[in-house]
Amino acid sequence: MKKNDEVYIYRSDDKSWGHLAGREGIALVRGKKIIDEIVTCMN
Repeated sequence: MKKNDEVYIYRSDDKSWGHLAGREGIALVRGKKIIDEIVTCMN
């Protein structure tokens, strides 16, 4: 991480989970660009 980076926890909406396309995880964002992510759950 660098100064001013942000970490977000994300989860797709319930509809995507119902269609077996759900994802959730953690994303490292620098400016407006996702630098890296860890997917913690998907179906």
